[in-house]
Amino acid sequence: MTERRRCIAIDVDGVLADLALGLSSLVRDLSVEPVEVCGSGGQAVYPSALVDRAWDRVRESTTFWETLPLLVTEADRLALCRLETVADCIYLTNRFAPTSESARGQTERWVHRHGLPDFPVVLSRDFAGRKLEAVRAYGVTVVLEDSPEELAALGRLNAADDGEEVVYLFRRDWPYNRRELGRAVSSVEEFCWAVLEGSLL
Repeated sequence: MTERRRCIAIDVDGVLADLALGLSSLVRDLSVEPVEVCGSGGQAVYPSALVDRAWDRVRESTTFWETLPLLVTEADRLALCRLETVADCIYLTNRFAPTSESARGQTERWVHRHGLPDFPVVLSRDFAGRKLEAVRAYGVTVVLEDSPEELAALGRLNAADDGEEVVYLFRRDWPYNRRELGRAVSSVEEFCWAVLEGSLL
């Protein structure tokens, strides 16, 4: 009997795709005057009304997600390809669009355009909007994530299991998430090699 391979979930925005830059560009496009103010960690801070309008535009768009800039390097891409040989990998994302199929299709086209491995795209919106539920459903045991909220939720999953680590959390290190749970990694390549060289598979 063949042993089932581990499942690894990799976040998209803030890990592979530069959502902050894409959203900032959209906010500037919606603004009549320059509004950029530098906030903590070098992130831009904009008036909340403008940000809300930008998110409304994203929700209505059938192309926004496939226009985002790439965060990863060629070394990251090659490391992901190596990871695919030893584990089942998925892209797990909170992306939304007019329909689930639109959000999934935009993401798949973005992945293909940038030559990233063709992992299945899993949307949290199909699991009541919670990545935690998708992690449970897919039997994910290793996660690479940047969102403070998602890292906290996944950390609670480990805590609920008598403190035993059932999901190995890796945190794509950014100034906004440095107080959160998870082993910090500065790149996707570092994450892949940590998994490959460790005892997580």
